[in-house]
Amino acid sequence: MLAKLLDGIETLAPGSKQHFCQMMSDSEKQSPVSLKQSLIEIIEVADEDELLDAMGAIANRFRYLRNFSEVSAAQSLINVNECA
Repeated sequence: MLAKLLDGIETLAPGSKQHFCQMMSDSEKQSPVSLKQSLIEIIEVADEDELLDAMGAIANRFRYLRNFSEVSAAQSLINVNECA
């Protein structure tokens, strides 16, 4: 899905795929503010299909994070019960 988004962005703005990859490789050096700004810029140039794909990816990531936190909480409860 990310590859589709990057291909679409590359069509709209040649060189943006390379720029995105460079940003990702430098992400540890970038501040959260600049990463947020970059994401906003990518969203602004995306077409409807690309936005729908991105929204799906975000929803999937959100579900994963929510499920992971629920599993972690359940494991913590199990560990507490084992100690009791």
